[in-house]
Amino acid sequence: MGNADGEFLSLADTVAAVRRELSSAQAASREAADTYPELAAARPDAFRPDLATALINLATDLAALGRREVALAAIQEAATIRRELATRWPDIYRHELEQSFQIAAWLERERRAAGE
Repeated sequence: MGNADGEFLSLADTVAAVRRELSSAQAASREAADTYPELAAARPDAFRPDLATALINLATDLAALGRREVALAAIQEAATIRRELATRWPDIYRHELEQSFQIAAWLERERRAAGE
């Protein structure tokens, strides 16, 4: 095996390891995103911000795995929550709402660039 072949196999192993890590991260993000709705329903003021954050984490993990449509749906839900929070507490949540919009715009550009 030539040096280039060995480097390619090493790169392939690294990519596979990164994909496994991303899958693990996505599973953890999914678990958090699945847990917070029930908590947020019981105590919205306490847990809706955490639900939005969990959805954003899930969206970025899904995007990294190439699942842009599902990621876009998650970030849109997070933006809706953050919009509600920013309406009630603008000084606290306005920046986070802007962040959500930036991530949504990035995901939309990525989706279009991929021809989805």
